[in-house]
Amino acid sequence: MSVPKAKQRASLKWVIDNLSNSSWLANKEISSNFPLHVTPAGKISLYLAMDIAIIRPQYVTLSSSYAKKGDAYTIDEFYSDLYKYLFKNSISGRKLSIEEKTLQKTILKFSLLPLMSLSKNGKVSLTLKDELEAVLKEVGVEDVKEDMSLLSKKDLCSTTSFGEADFPFQYAVSIYTISEINGNRQIFVEKVKALTSRLKKTAPLADRAHYTELNKMATVALGD
Repeated sequence: MSVPKAKQRASLKWVIDNLSNSSWLANKEISSNFPLHVTPAGKISLYLAMDIAIIRPQYVTLSSSYAKKGDAYTIDEFYSDLYKYLFKNSISGRKLSIEEKTLQKTILKFSLLPLMSLSKNGKVSLTLKDELEAVLKEVGVEDVKEDMSLLSKKDLCSTTSFGEADFPFQYAVSIYTISEINGNRQIFVEKVKALTSRLKKTAPLADRAHYTELNKMATVALGD
């Protein structure tokens, strides 16, 4: 069953808006019990950013293939909205919060990993497990199966079964033959590169180093 376009779009906006101002997660009554009095905001942002950049596009693509006519939330609409919501204040020339900078950098970094792997390995596409393993190793998780049990080959969209094999029902659907995710990722990164190329010179002084770093990341990933 496909999720309505309006609900998917509103959900993406809600997540970006709330992670861009995550002070609501800074509950001192809870964080004061942690060894360094840190809040969970950073860790939550990390995993949600990974979901937005790596996992969510798979579900958007799959959902759009089942959607009713006129109600498909396409992968190009998803990336267009992601750019618009994630860089809303950047586009408007406003000074960014620490949370906004962290979220922009993290989502961009996770979005770049599959593109850089494609460039290095010359593969036509990566499996979801390949992408997630690269991301998790990047953030210090070595044993993928132990830390995320859902990453077993059986649980991911790496096989397609329509009842003719081990399962009497459609167990999983591979989207890689119809996927335009990496193409849209590249367009997203190209937009970020163009935006940050301007902002590293014109943004508020406190944000220029941030945009310089994002621009460098995008440039290297695109092979420019």
